[in-house]
Amino acid sequence: MKPLHFKSITNRIIAFGLSITLITFIFALLIFSSSIEHIKSEIHDHNQFVAENAAKSADIFFKTIEDNLYSAAASYEVGAVLEKKGGDLLPYLIKLPSYVREITALNRGGVEMAKASRERFISRAGVNKKEASLPLKVLVKENIYFGKIHNTDFGEPLITVTVPVKIGTRVKGWLSEDISLKGFWHSITGIQLGEKGYIFAVDENGRVIAHPDWSVVIKAVNFKTNPQVVRFINKWEGNNISSYKNESGIEVIGTYAASKKTGWGIIAEQPAKEAYAQLYNLENKLLILIALSLSFAVFLSIYLGWRLTSPLKELKKKAEEFGKGYLNSKISINRDDEIGELSLTFNNMADSILDKTTQLKLANKNLQEMLNCTIKSLATVLDAKSSWTAGHSERVLNYALSIASRFDNSSDFLENVKICSLLHDIGKICIPETVLEKADIFTDDDMKIMKEHPLHGARILSSIRQFENIIPIIRHHHEYYNGCGYPDGLSGESIPFIARILSVADAYDAMTTDRHYRKARDLSDAIEELKRKAGIQFDPQIVEVFLEIIFKERDFISAMRNMPITICK
Repeated sequence: MKPLHFKSITNRIIAFGLSITLITFIFALLIFSSSIEHIKSEIHDHNQFVAENAAKSADIFFKTIEDNLYSAAASYEVGAVLEKKGGDLLPYLIKLPSYVREITALNRGGVEMAKASRERFISRAGVNKKEASLPLKVLVKENIYFGKIHNTDFGEPLITVTVPVKIGTRVKGWLSEDISLKGFWHSITGIQLGEKGYIFAVDENGRVIAHPDWSVVIKAVNFKTNPQVVRFINKWEGNNISSYKNESGIEVIGTYAASKKTGWGIIAEQPAKEAYAQLYNLENKLLILIALSLSFAVFLSIYLGWRLTSPLKELKKKAEEFGKGYLNSKISINRDDEIGELSLTFNNMADSILDKTTQLKLANKNLQEMLNCTIKSLATVLDAKSSWTAGHSERVLNYALSIASRFDNSSDFLENVKICSLLHDIGKICIPETVLEKADIFTDDDMKIMKEHPLHGARILSSIRQFENIIPIIRHHHEYYNGCGYPDGLSGESIPFIARILSVADAYDAMTTDRHYRKARDLSDAIEELKRKAGIQFDPQIVEVFLEIIFKERDFISAMRNMPITICK
């Protein structure tokens, strides 16, 4: 055997292309790996810085309020009220920033003495309240106190801030201001975090007190399921940065910082797509680099392999022609490498297949002719058995083909129907003529003998391999749809489909032709019998189709009843 001398064209192309690709991937991965963590760290540090700055802004906001309160506590108006000199707080309130909605003076025991409100634009003095408005722990500690958040009648959230009014070191009373959180909202939501990032604030229970969407604040929405809010409430220690889906289902990078003045959580969230835009840009550059490298590798591969592709195209073209049946196609490639040997092997294979195909066609033609002659001979023998059944198989064939074509019009299926129709009664060759030609009504013994003809037919055809698919049909064409037929008592769908077609066609021809023991029944009588036996002896669906054929093609059916005998062609 001649050894194969590979010129390594294919091996060189594959090795070179893979080497370039591998080097490109390694180089790109090294660059990407060294940069990605550094960029991520910078992004996280920036977001944490923004959150901490927002917390400082909140502290500055409330420090300003605290300073204003202590200044107010030292004012003449407050002192006059507490000393019951009839001072009015409303003029003083009007001088304060607009986010101060209400100011209240309380005595040492925390009982309201006077109040001025911006919403109602009223001032009350000398209110006689028995109960203290401040918690006992505030009265004892005598420090600044930030109350719980509450809403006005208009839904605006407020927080009450209270400071002691002192003369020297002695507490004379208390001064409270109801501060609108809208000012705090402006100071927090005005902080930029990229184009789509945002800041919001929650209290120690997770209630939103500042959010870019003011309606969320008005409705007092609770974000206690937000991962960063959970971390804040649980006083998470460690790296605050995490990735998660926010309440709108958007993947975000979140962090938090706590306000030292109020203890509130300041949450910073930025869409991950925006936060990691630099990484995505780096990925795109990496992909471009890979694409360029691959393109270069492909270009070099094509350059090195152009001598390989042209003969392969010729080989492919001839192989396609060969596959379409042009067995005389030959390849003319004069090379001393593996491609030349492949073309020579292909030509030798084509010659061998052409020779074998010619032999097979001849053998198949002879076999088909033998099969046709066998069918013709069997049908001729069957017709010669009884003059009363002459032409019966041919008529059954036409009826059956009319029915079968309504269900399946494929040539293989109709060919099987044709063969089964011609040979369905072949077993009657084994039935004695005394029974076949009997003019009287059959006795039980006669019927027993007659019912054996499907078995005889199946046995006769069993020795012919080409008939193995139609033997079950010959055996079961007298089965009843309800299971009361013979020889095996099959029922319904278990009866072969073609056998169910033959059952209707066979019965119809038997009813509408003369027999030696009776005259033919008229068409209407036969139709009624088919209807009556549908679902009992016959498949109802097949009866329905056959009746449609009879009513639509009555002339055709009548012609078939009187057609001349033409044994299988």
